[in-house]
Amino acid sequence: MKFVRLAGLVLLAILLGCSKPDPTIILGNWRAESFKLEGVKLPIAPSFEVTRNEMILKSPDGVPFQKLPLAAIKADNHEIELEFRNGFGVSLVFVVDSRDRVRFKIPMTGLHVAFDRI
Repeated sequence: MKFVRLAGLVLLAILLGCSKPDPTIILGNWRAESFKLEGVKLPIAPSFEVTRNEMILKSPDGVPFQKLPLAAIKADNHEIELEFRNGFGVSLVFVVDSRDRVRFKIPMTGLHVAFDRI
């Protein structure tokens, strides 16, 4: 009986490890964490919303100011890539920490901007 339970747990672990990443995790509204600099919290990235067809950049008060059409949303391991339509192959890659938290690495700085689901 213990062997059957152990075999079942091993099979479940294998299936979960081989499951395809879910690109729909990125869908929804996201708010950037503020960056702390000597006692001042500064927003260093706009908030955004992702739908199946576009990424909508928003001001801190939630007002949309730029809509970017998407060609594709792809997932690979713990990363989700948003590819822009007519963007000459340009895309953004987010690291998924959890269903409610993603990170974006700012190119050439090594800094990460974390986003929390709203």
